[in-house]
Amino acid sequence: MARQRTIKEGVFDKVLKKLIERGDFVQEGDFAVRYGVKKNTLSGWKTQAPLWIKSKLINDFGVSPNFLETGEGEMFTAKGGESDRDKEGYKDQIIELQRKLLNVHSIFNLDITIKTSFL
Repeated sequence: MARQRTIKEGVFDKVLKKLIERGDFVQEGDFAVRYGVKKNTLSGWKTQAPLWIKSKLINDFGVSPNFLETGEGEMFTAKGGESDRDKEGYKDQIIELQRKLLNVHSIFNLDITIKTSFL
């Protein structure tokens, strides 16, 4: 039996929900904006997605071609199964960046206070 080359009906919706769940997108509309389509177009893809989006899902997010074609097996390949936001240290990096921003903001406000007191 020849392999299907299209995305199986309903599979795109499952993949999109998983991408939102793991943090790649906040909502479906974010996916639509990234790929330059209207949100109502995206809704139509839930039953039958266009073939060009298949390569985007495979290359950009590591979605398994087999899963897209059959709806069976692992949804993500080994290299793409984890969102950057899931990787160890992500929260620590964010906390550190927030700390640095607050520190810079505090120095800036202090500087303004000092300058205005001399005027």
